[in-house]
Amino acid sequence: MLDVLLYRDAKRLAAYIETQNDWQQIYLAKQAERLIGNLWIMRERTSSGQHTAHLGLAVLHMHCRQGVGTRLLSQAEKWAKSQNCRKLSLNVVADNLPAVLFFLKHNYRFEALKKESYCDANAVYDEYVMSKFLT
Repeated sequence: MLDVLLYRDAKRLAAYIETQNDWQQIYLAKQAERLIGNLWIMRERTSSGQHTAHLGLAVLHMHCRQGVGTRLLSQAEKWAKSQNCRKLSLNVVADNLPAVLFFLKHNYRFEALKKESYCDANAVYDEYVMSKFLT
């Protein structure tokens, strides 16, 4: 069985795992004791938004296109359904075509484009907001 995730800051990850509760989960993927991917999902806590959950997914590049992301996403969607969520939402860097195509393949659709909403040490990027309605 494959477990999956990618966090650069082990202390941050440990703190996050310790605070898990009924409105958020994290799934880790590992292979031979090495973390290779992760997915976090958080349900809205407001009464008007509790039908929605937000997620983030990361898989090490060398493990892409091996089913890791699909397995993580499947687990998150099962959890969201168990929490009576009807909608999943995420942000993805617009230039990350493999990730955009991955989410389109899994029936996520574009909702919006957020201009210059993500930055790292090298650049500022646009992000797509993508969502999926659960049935």
